[in-house]
Amino acid sequence: MAHLTSLFARGYEESRERFRQCLSKAGTRWPHPELGHHRLEGDDDLTIDWIRADALEEKSRLLVVTAGQHGVEGLVGAAVLQLFLEGYVPRLRPRNAGLLVIHAINPWGMKHRRRTNAANVDLDRNAFWDPQAFGYSSHPDYPRLDALLNPQGPVRRRGSILWLACRLLRLLVALGYGRFRKAFVSAQYRVPEELHYGGACHEPETRVVADLLRSGMADYERTVLLDLHAGRGPRSRVSLVTSWMEAEPPAAVARRLSCPRVLRTDPFYHHGLPADLVDYLYTLRLHEYPQRGLFAAAVEFGTLGSSPWAWLRRLRAEILENQLHRYGAQDERLREWVESEWERLYAPQEPSWREQAVAEARKALEGILRAESFLPP
Repeated sequence: MAHLTSLFARGYEESRERFRQCLSKAGTRWPHPELGHHRLEGDDDLTIDWIRADALEEKSRLLVVTAGQHGVEGLVGAAVLQLFLEGYVPRLRPRNAGLLVIHAINPWGMKHRRRTNAANVDLDRNAFWDPQAFGYSSHPDYPRLDALLNPQGPVRRRGSILWLACRLLRLLVALGYGRFRKAFVSAQYRVPEELHYGGACHEPETRVVADLLRSGMADYERTVLLDLHAGRGPRSRVSLVTSWMEAEPPAAVARRLSCPRVLRTDPFYHHGLPADLVDYLYTLRLHEYPQRGLFAAAVEFGTLGSSPWAWLRRLRAEILENQLHRYGAQDERLREWVESEWERLYAPQEPSWREQAVAEARKALEGILRAESFLPP
């Protein structure tokens, strides 16, 4: 239990302080690592922090590990960052490898335990390569989902899974599976208060991280990005989610990295317009650094599981949490219940879940870092 306490912080401020203290871990391999930060505007002391260290001789490979793009998920992601900084950084090969570790891309969301930033923007739907893409309309069928995803008024009941399933079934019958799926995974760029809002322009958090990634890719022959998330996939297990722009098939990635669960995003996600961090990096390489090597993936730590029941429970939690944020709840018991469901989805407290997640993180890091030559063979 003691080692879990040392990895999982109680909140954003504690996690940030631990991260800053880890600069010395990088100093065991690189003589002059840099601790940088960008302070967000506002009254709160909120910063995007990073540790960066350049290869000592040949700039062959850059390892980038990021957490907290979906703020509340950063509580799990920061624990994995801590594990990486303490257990793996002292084993890396600094002669030809550089390091960039970013803590809490979305510090407001991490502090307030929301997936979005202070403007209710989902940053994973905000990283368009072309800023003009913010002007495109949401999927034409998305408004058909509005009553389901964005109920009006305070939370008045817990919300039955059966009721939610019936509403979804009616939409599936009306639209067909293909249209429903495309509409459901699309972001919306019209109503800031509603679910899946992708913003009207690049958010400050997106700009900061994009600049860091661009400067890294410009200097190194190959970049490897691991973007840490929580919520999706089999319970307590790690899944890698690669971009639809990644040339290597998922089965080949799984064999090479010794990772049994590798998925690939669909090209119709956001109408084929890259809007998440992983896709942004592939698009950056395509437009500016076509000769550079790249492997980037979201690293998902599953919480509720991957069954249809778990998917419905996750959807219910996301709907009710946004409704709670907008309108509040009818009584305190409902508020506490919504918040507890949200915590189970994105920041589990159970020691058994944390033990298994840490074990899975160790296996994943070992396989990826060895296959990408950051660790000795």
